[in-house]
Amino acid sequence: MTVEEKQHQQRTSIPFDKGWPLFGKLPPLLKNIIGTFSKMAANHGGLVEFRLPQDRGYLVSEPQLIKELMLSGEPKFPKGKYTRRMEAIFGGGLITAEGANWRRQRKLLAPIFSIDSIAKWLPKINEATERLLKQWNAYVEAGAGVDASAQSRMYLQDVMGEIMFGNVITKEEASRAAEAMTIVNDTLVEEFFRTTILGSIGNFVPTPGARRFRRALRDFNRIVDDAIRNADCSEGDHLIAQFRTARFADTGTSMSEKQFRDEVATFFFAGQETTANALAWALYFLAENETEQLKVAAEARQVIAGAAPTWEELGKLAFTRQVVLETLRLKPPAYAVERRTSSSVNSELRGCPLKKGALVVIAPSVTHMNPEAWPSPEVFQPDRFEKDKLRARDQYAYIPFGAGARKCIGMNLSLTELTIAIAMITREFEYSVSDGAVVSDKTGLTLRPFPEVPLTLRRRSMAGSATADQF
Repeated sequence: MTVEEKQHQQRTSIPFDKGWPLFGKLPPLLKNIIGTFSKMAANHGGLVEFRLPQDRGYLVSEPQLIKELMLSGEPKFPKGKYTRRMEAIFGGGLITAEGANWRRQRKLLAPIFSIDSIAKWLPKINEATERLLKQWNAYVEAGAGVDASAQSRMYLQDVMGEIMFGNVITKEEASRAAEAMTIVNDTLVEEFFRTTILGSIGNFVPTPGARRFRRALRDFNRIVDDAIRNADCSEGDHLIAQFRTARFADTGTSMSEKQFRDEVATFFFAGQETTANALAWALYFLAENETEQLKVAAEARQVIAGAAPTWEELGKLAFTRQVVLETLRLKPPAYAVERRTSSSVNSELRGCPLKKGALVVIAPSVTHMNPEAWPSPEVFQPDRFEKDKLRARDQYAYIPFGAGARKCIGMNLSLTELTIAIAMITREFEYSVSDGAVVSDKTGLTLRPFPEVPLTLRRRSMAGSATADQF
């Protein structure tokens, strides 16, 4: 074989990780999804083929291959059966929509999530943050700690209740919605695996997990429907009013009732779940890293002059934003994303033909730990995101909000919420992980801490506070 033939063979062959007889990679994925994908990438590189019962798959973790896949888009790489399973929650909302329907809907909704719109929501976010701080002060007075996971969910419920509905959801309903979303988050992955083993018949098997999923989904849908019914959809700056008044440019018409309901459910669920998990992880990392926590506190006290940040001050919280970005690198809420190769159009990556109708997994949780892009990737190191360092890094090495045309429409809102919450909490409180607590991953629909993030709280002393420049 000539040198040219060997090079061609290397380009057009894909390593294969066959896994177990009959079950392929399913048993290790059931045990540890992120660990299994990480090991596959470490052993075989940025593109590896694997097998599941009734399915073939490809894991794509190399930044340039992710770019190639994302830019190819549909019809070569449409969404697949696991994403369609999420239609039980989101209907035809932006998360599950495809093709022309998705493009039309995205164009309609994008202005609603512009920077100008988010700036108008700043008072609502600040008010919710102030309520959280007041509650934490009460915990300190009582000598009690907090569960950062539960508190983060409560905070995002409050924020999204205001932004989405104008706060027509009671505390009791918010608590029930949070519980329902946690159950749906955990059990939907069980639904995925059951479908993998049993095929379409798995949708009809009444397992305990399936029953819990359906009960939780009914509770969530009832709360959303009640909130829509009780909210004023005709005017105001909350989302459902803006969804109602938005008009398609080509027809001048508004969304159908079903599309409206699907988008409300999509943004109410996704807008809380991913950001709440990221906030809990950020507090955990800062609790474990005193120097970085002190830098956030110093920056917040140096930048924020009043009780809450102005929009101009928010833009100056540079180190706090770096903490957010580093948290999303280490613990991306959307830790794995599904696509499919087309069943009718030939698909390839790096010149390698891919099997038709196969599962394609893009795993930010793997890509974000690539030592070539991220030296000492397991270390919490926010200064990785200083501007000078960002310029030299492949943009597809960091994809917590996706990439390409389908980059998360709510990204800037999420980053705003996280930056404000982290800055204000850390300005007011010192916090550490309670003695003996062990925090690990829980891979449901999103990646969250498990079982909780117990924090010991103290009010932060104002005396002798350092400035951010001293670190």
